Amino acid sequence: MAKTKRNYYMEEEVHDAISRLSDEKKKSNGDMIADLVDLYEKGELLRTKVEAEQLSLLRSMKKMVSELHVSQEIELNVLNTMCEINGYENFVSLEEQKSFALSEAEKFVSDRNHREIIRQLEQAKANGTSE
Repeated sequence: MAKTKRNYYMEEEVHDAISRLSDEKKKSNGDMIADLVDLYEKGELLRTKVEAEQLSLLRSMKKMVSELHVSQEIELNVLNTMCEINGYENFVSLEEQKSFALSEAEKFVSDRNHREIIRQLEQAKANGTSE
C-alpha cells in the first residue's frame, strides 16, 4: 500500500502525544497513527463481540426465567387444584386471592403481548411481499 502525505488539523497535545509514542516505539508519526487506528479497530471489534455475547447470554437467561415462571404457575395451579379437590378448610384458591386490579393488569399484559405478536407477524408479512 502506497503512503501519501496528508495534513490533518489537531490539537497540539494530540500531536505531542503521537510524537512521544512514535519516539518510544522508534517509528514515524504516520506509522504510529496507523498502529493506533489498528488498535482502535481491534478494540471496537472485540467490544462488538463482547456485546453480542452479553446479549446472547441475557436472552438465554430471559428464556430460562420465562420457563421457570411458567413452570411455577403450573405448579401453583396443580397445588390449588389438589387443595380444592381434597377440600381443605380455610383454603383460598389462587384465583380468589387475586385482586381486581391484578386480574385487569394480567389481561392488559396478555392483550399487549398478543398485539405485539400480531404486529410482528404483519410486519414480517409486509417485508416479505415488498422484496
